Amino acid sequence: MKKTVIALALIATVQQVQAAEVKFIGEIVDETCSLEVNGVTNPTIMLPSVSKKDLSAIGQTAGESRFTLTLKGCTGAEATRTIAASFLPNGDVTKDGRLANEAPGGSNKVSLQLLDETTPINLASGELSRVTLVEEGESTQGVSKVLGVRYYAEASGLEATAVESSMQYSISYL
Repeated sequence: MKKTVIALALIATVQQVQAAEVKFIGEIVDETCSLEVNGVTNPTIMLPSVSKKDLSAIGQTAGESRFTLTLKGCTGAEATRTIAASFLPNGDVTKDGRLANEAPGGSNKVSLQLLDETTPINLASGELSRVTLVEEGESTQGVSKVLGVRYYAEASGLEATAVESSMQYSISYL
């Protein structure tokens, strides 16, 4: 009898904990496209070696490399919505939206800055971390966009270091 009373008392004191929720969101669109960077899906963009003297003060940039995003295989010849490339860093991002240096043993005094032509892309901000490729009503054929990436001095006193980072890219239909 005592065991039954104790068991009932324990059951009565157990509190209901609200379960966490997973939400799935998708969309069916009129058209689909894919993206390539320099003609491949998973490219490696090589930046030139630069002297640490070129990045001796906070905010200095050097060693820009250009690469091309190309819209491929669109099911519609004309965009029914704005099509953009969206970027999502795989690692840390600086407070100003640059890719943190993820090289093993690499310095945090240097980051990588992504550019739309000459305008920095802020990867810490949702809307600013995408680049419009095609506006609604425009042709989806032969669309490409040149972007850039360069070293950015986060602090003075930078020593020689390896620099490495990565990001994912995808198509957004806006």
